Amino acid sequence: MKSVEVECEAYGFGESGRYTDGLERIELYVEDVYVSSLARLPKAGERQQATFSTPTGDYEGGIRCYQGQWPYLCPNLISKKNGERISLARVLRDNGINPRDRVRIRVSEGQWILLGLRQDALSKA
Repeated sequence: MKSVEVECEAYGFGESGRYTDGLERIELYVEDVYVSSLARLPKAGERQQATFSTPTGDYEGGIRCYQGQWPYLCPNLISKKNGERISLARVLRDNGINPRDRVRIRVSEGQWILLGLRQDALSKA
């Protein structure tokens, strides 16, 4: 699969989805208009392994599809550096991404690479 750039929403779960440290639980959903550009989506109930790469490190995680249509990066990751569990919320926060932000991601077979905030979001900051 060749790589493709997509936009995702850092979907936050609000007050009902907080970790014990206070961070809001986040899943990273591919925006609707980009879903058709992805080569292989997980089937219902399936979790595909993927590496999530950011400027602060690489993490092992999983990709699922909500209702078989909307792919997302699962909220629980494992650091490749030290093997420790870490939340997607913490990784995104450490990279300047907050709940409900829209970000650019480069997707290729088994890898999601964080490119940064969507351009129009940068102009509002």
